[in-house]
Amino acid sequence: MRKLNKKNIITGSVAVSLAAMMLIGGGTFAYLKDDAPAVKNNFKTNNVLVDLDETTGSNYNIIPGTSQDKDPRVTVANTVDAWVYAIVEDNTDGLVGYDIADGWQKLDGWDLDNRTVYYRTVGAEDDTKAFHILKDDKVSYDKVLENSDMIDAEGNLKDGLNLTFTAYAIQQEGFADAKEAFEQQYATVDSSDSLAQAIEDGKTAVLAEDVNLPTYLEVSGTVDIVGNGKKIIAPESTGTSVSSRVINVNEQSEPVTINIKDADLVGPTTGTYTRGISVYGSDDVTINVEDSSVSAGYYALNIAGNSDNGVLNIKNSKITGWCAYQTWSPNTVATFDDCELIGLNDKTYNKDGWNNFATFVVNEDATNTKTVFNNCTIEANQTTGNKQSFMSIRAKDTTVESHGSTFIADGTVVPLSEVKDYIEVKSADLLDSLSLTID
Repeated sequence: MRKLNKKNIITGSVAVSLAAMMLIGGGTFAYLKDDAPAVKNNFKTNNVLVDLDETTGSNYNIIPGTSQDKDPRVTVANTVDAWVYAIVEDNTDGLVGYDIADGWQKLDGWDLDNRTVYYRTVGAEDDTKAFHILKDDKVSYDKVLENSDMIDAEGNLKDGLNLTFTAYAIQQEGFADAKEAFEQQYATVDSSDSLAQAIEDGKTAVLAEDVNLPTYLEVSGTVDIVGNGKKIIAPESTGTSVSSRVINVNEQSEPVTINIKDADLVGPTTGTYTRGISVYGSDDVTINVEDSSVSAGYYALNIAGNSDNGVLNIKNSKITGWCAYQTWSPNTVATFDDCELIGLNDKTYNKDGWNNFATFVVNEDATNTKTVFNNCTIEANQTTGNKQSFMSIRAKDTTVESHGSTFIADGTVVPLSEVKDYIEVKSADLLDSLSLTID
């Protein structure tokens, strides 16, 4: 240890005293310095909003030689210059005539089979911000139409005819032209690769051709597919999971939303446990299917185990499988509006009933589910002697409602009073918690 001698201590004391004297005596320090005035940057917020409305209703009768009012209108609220789009989806089989109002232009590359995109520019300072889509706000029906034009290949009146309008708007700045701006959100798809890329990019995939998948689509987040009347076809099952379905949601930790419109999802017809859309180990999955079809040799819509709070909204669609729709997951809520659910039991006959099944199944773990059928057709068909029910209830706290639906067993319409004879409740203890309404 170093020892301090008296000389060291005295010197240190003198230094401290001098420093104190300099401060007391008013000593100052000077530096080279200056201040610049502040520059304040102000940022103005902007928006581009679009709305679509119609006052003339949504139901029309095709009467040759007549016309009807139809007034879809796009309204824009934009503080910057914008591109505005009207997407016209025509599923009228050529029976409905109309012209597009002045000021709209066809978007290059987007005049597809039954879907055409029109666009226009709307400046931030423009006085007019509302635009009618149809010329004179009318649709018409050619006087040359005959009875034969109204009949489908099976000799029935054509149904499912519709004309749908969608509006979209986006800022002009940052995009070279209207096409580039539109394709920031939408992508045409003609192959499995381009479909996968559109989904990965978070774009709405619009099919320009049928798509044959080499393996199923594994999805997450939000998926938007517009089929444009085309098909997404799974490979025939080879016994491997990658070829056993069309769309798969597997062990997702975040909510998933699947939106399918005007598409045919064709699942495998060979192999076992095949599916159209399948969910496993994923909570908060929402499936919206409209104007479409989903099929598979086994389960068309399959909400498998280890999932919770699934939501299905199925509209004007055809669902076909050994089981059209089944759930193993609690708290599943499914609504079918104007749909066909077709169950076909073509599995090998088993005298002990192992291959008996149903068009709609609530499996053992799927407690507290609710399923509603509005104006649907529910079919149960069998070809090998196995029993095929309309419904099979295997879980507690099940609610099923059917309003205005038709039930068909092996080609014969079943009176509503007899439908209960085609509903399987697996055990008597489930009856106390079953809420069943058929009217």
